[in-house]
Amino acid sequence: MVVKNSYESKNLKNKQKQLFVICFITFLFCLAIATNISPLLRGPYDSLLKSQWPYYFVNTFSKIWVFIPIYLFYLFLVRFIYKKTSVDQKTEGLMLFILVTLTFLFQIGLVYFSRFGIGVLFRRLVDPGINGYFTTAVNIHDINFFIDNFPLIINSRTLAQHASGHTPGAIIMLKTIIEIISLLPSTLYNSIIQNVHVGDANNLWITLSSSNKFAALIIPFILHLFASATIVPFYFLANSFYQDRKHALLITIIYSIIPSLSFFAMVFDPIYSLFPIVLSLLMYIGVKRNEPMYFFWSGVITVLGLFFSAFLLTFIFGLIVFCALSIKRSEIKIRINNILFFITGVFTTLIGFTLIGFDFPSSLIAVIHNQASREYLPWLLFNPYDFFVFMGIPVSITFISLSIHELKNKTNISSLTKRLTYTFWITFIILILSGASRGEVGRIWLGFMFLPVILVGNYTMNDLKFTNRDLVILFTFLFIQVIIMEEFWVPIW
Repeated sequence: MVVKNSYESKNLKNKQKQLFVICFITFLFCLAIATNISPLLRGPYDSLLKSQWPYYFVNTFSKIWVFIPIYLFYLFLVRFIYKKTSVDQKTEGLMLFILVTLTFLFQIGLVYFSRFGIGVLFRRLVDPGINGYFTTAVNIHDINFFIDNFPLIINSRTLAQHASGHTPGAIIMLKTIIEIISLLPSTLYNSIIQNVHVGDANNLWITLSSSNKFAALIIPFILHLFASATIVPFYFLANSFYQDRKHALLITIIYSIIPSLSFFAMVFDPIYSLFPIVLSLLMYIGVKRNEPMYFFWSGVITVLGLFFSAFLLTFIFGLIVFCALSIKRSEIKIRINNILFFITGVFTTLIGFTLIGFDFPSSLIAVIHNQASREYLPWLLFNPYDFFVFMGIPVSITFISLSIHELKNKTNISSLTKRLTYTFWITFIILILSGASRGEVGRIWLGFMFLPVILVGNYTMNDLKFTNRDLVILFTFLFIQVIIMEEFWVPIW
C-alpha cells in the first residue's frame, strides 16, 4: 500500500508539473506572437525565398463569440466521453459524426473570425497566386491530355502556385467536382451568384463562367468538410492502437483542432494526411490479424497517395525505419510475405495508372525537381520549430516529455510505444538533416503528426492518468493557441 501510494504521489507530481509547463509555455508563446516580440518567431530570414509568416494584426475580437458555443460543445463532449466506462458501437458512430461536425464548424469559425471573414474563402480558392489548384483545374480542356503530358506540364513551370508542386490528384479531384457542378441546372444557383459580392476579388470573379462561380463558392466548404472527415480514420487508427474507444475518442478531440489541421484545408494538406493514416491502419490490422491482403491494399493506397502528393515518399522512409526496428528473426518469412503483397499492390496500381497514360516515375521526378529553392542551414532549426508549433504547443510539450520518458525507460525495444517513438525521431532527424523539405513543414508534414498525437494520448491517459479536468486544460490551451495564431498571423491558406 505504501509503495502504491508513493507511485501515485509521484505520478500526480509529474502530471502537475506537465500541466504547469504546458500552460506556462503556451501562454508565453501566445504572448510572444501577439506582441510580435521577434520576427524570427514567424520563420527565418532566407535569402532565396521569403519564408516568414506575416504579422498582420487587425482586431477581430468582437467576433470571438463564434468560438463560445463550439468550445462549450467540445467540453460537453469531453466530459460525456470521459464519464462513460465504455463506448459501444452506436455511441462511437454518433460521437464521430458530432466530432466531424464540430471540427468543420471550428475551421469555418476560424475563417469567419479572421480579418478577412468568410468571403475570403473565394479568393483563397481562386487566386492563382494563393492557391493554384482551382485555376489549373478550370483551365484543363482535355483531361486525358493533361494526364498524359503531366511531367512536361510540370517542367514547363506554367502551373499556378501549389499545383506546380504536387502530383495531379488534387487537380483531378477539383476538376471532377467542377464538372459535376456544371451538370446542375443553372436555375439552382443563378440567384445565388447574382447576389454575391466578392469585394476586391471581382477581377477574378468576372473571369469565371456561371457554373464555375457557383463551384468556387461551395468548393471551399467541401474541402473543409473533407479535411474535418480525416479525423475518422485517425480515430480508427487510435482505437486499433489503444483497443479502447473511449481513449481513442478523447485523443481524436485533441487531434481535431491542432493548428496544422485547422488552417490548411484549402491547399489539400489535411486530405494528403489521410493516406499515411489509412496506410498505417491497414498495415497495423494486417500484422494483428496476420492477413497479408491488408498489405496488398496498403500498396494500392501508397500509389494513390503518391498520385496526390510526393510527401508520401518521406512517410514510406519512416515505415522502413519502423520495420528495421521491429523485425524479428522468427518472423522474417511472415514479413517477407507481407512485403511481397505490398509490392504486388504497388505494381498492380502502377500498371493501372500506366494504362490510362500517366507516367508515374517521370511525374514524381518532375515534382521533386520543381520544389521551391531555400537555404539549407536556417531550416535545420526552423523545420522542427515549425513542425512543433503547428502540431500545437501543448501536444508538442507532452510528446517531448513522453520521448524523454521512453529514452529513460528500461523497457525492451519490443515495446510498441518505444519503437514508434524511436521511429518518429530517427525519421524526423534524418529528414531534417537531409534537407528534403526546407520550410513549411508545419503544413507539408501534417501527415507525420498523427503518430505523436496518438502517442501523446496513450501517455496522458495511461501513464499520467489525466482526469477530465487535465484533458480540458490541455484542450483549452491548444484551442487558445489556434485562435491567437489566426488573430496575429495569416496562417489560413
